[in-house]
Amino acid sequence: MRLLLAAAVALGILVGTRAFLVSTTTNRVTRIALQEQEADGKFQIQLVPMFDAGPDAFALDTADASTLIVEMRGQTIYNRQQPAANGTPIVIDDVQGLVAGDNELFIRATPASDDPNAIRAIRVRVLRNGRVIAEVWLSSEPGTPAEGTVRLQLTATDVEQNSHEDHG
Repeated sequence: MRLLLAAAVALGILVGTRAFLVSTTTNRVTRIALQEQEADGKFQIQLVPMFDAGPDAFALDTADASTLIVEMRGQTIYNRQQPAANGTPIVIDDVQGLVAGDNELFIRATPASDDPNAIRAIRVRVLRNGRVIAEVWLSSEPGTPAEGTVRLQLTATDVEQNSHEDHG
């Protein structure tokens, strides 16, 4: 009889503790949906590889292998599959989805040659309404693609940053 009473008390404590934890955690969790404000302006990305870029020879499907990829928030916004010659500018017009606040672009350019000692670089420029707002050089370790992240801090509207002085 004592064993049955001890088991009932232990079971009651466990059930009570579980009920308490479930009720307190569900009542305290508040989900806030963050709405991001899209940044105003016309955005453009200019990429200039300082090497001959070509399709990735190690891709699973070489027919759809990428030469140059630009991603934002895990989504591919540009995917070039044709080769790109050294020094040839690649322009991505009308880039959508940049928001007021923090933005990140991931860029990867695959080399056409397989020289394991070559260091490669790519110049990245981001323009807002025709003005350069970021310029970054991404480079590689020897034998690897040029890749990296470009971080942008944007305001909601395009604010003129040039100071105007009165000379009179």
